[in-house]
Amino acid sequence: MNDQTAIAELVRKAAQGDQGAFNSLYLRTRDRAYFVAHSITKNEQDALDILQEAYLKAWQSLDSLEQPELFGAWFRQITGNTAKNFIKKQKPWLFVPKNGEENDVLDWQPENDTGYIPDAAMDVVETRRLIMELVDALPEDQRLCVLLYYYDEMSVGDIAAALKVPVGTVKNRLFVARQKISKGV
Repeated sequence: MNDQTAIAELVRKAAQGDQGAFNSLYLRTRDRAYFVAHSITKNEQDALDILQEAYLKAWQSLDSLEQPELFGAWFRQITGNTAKNFIKKQKPWLFVPKNGEENDVLDWQPENDTGYIPDAAMDVVETRRLIMELVDALPEDQRLCVLLYYYDEMSVGDIAAALKVPVGTVKNRLFVARQKISKGV
């Protein structure tokens, strides 16, 4: 049984009230959904609160899911929309710096054991910081497409299905976002 078939079966069982099946769906989707929520809110506690709300929404509307094998994309859409609604209510929070951002240098590990090169570590951290700063500055629709495409590794078609927009719209958002990021770099 492939993964999509297994997910579709879990969705069917969960829709019939099987909490164990919904728990299995939770275990399969929580990391990616957390990434989406955290990418939008930039705050761990807010992301966790959003996940809780998103899972409740998913549980309550599980029977409306027309393609159970696409539960992951459907749920990430719910998470993204819940996070966007949260941000709209909490506008001042957009400008609060992330906690622990300065610790990124300490978390960086060289890929080989030939020795630690502080300048290389700083370059990697600075590049990562710059890229994320540019991604964070994108409009919400472009940022969400970039995050889903590059960090969640979703295909353009899956993103279009999850966001309920045409494939061309997703391609355009990615194209414009890439141009903005390139210009910023």
